[in-house]
Amino acid sequence: MRTITADSDTVSTGKIAVLAALHITDEFFKARDKTEEKLSSLIKKMESTLKKTEKTSPTPPCVSVKAHM
Repeated sequence: MRTITADSDTVSTGKIAVLAALHITDEFFKARDKTEEKLSSLIKKMESTLKKTEKTSPTPPCVSVKAHM
């Protein structure tokens, strides 16, 4: 907000607050999307490893990847 205020004397405080809120919201959604992508990738890797383990193990493991979500 201070950066916007310093650059312009004609912008109202309310407009500056709205712009700051929009910027924060955008950053939040980008971070959330990145986290969801990483989680999805991790789940796929875990499921792949679990399938490989089930094929090679005489007794299947008693842990389900989806049960912990």
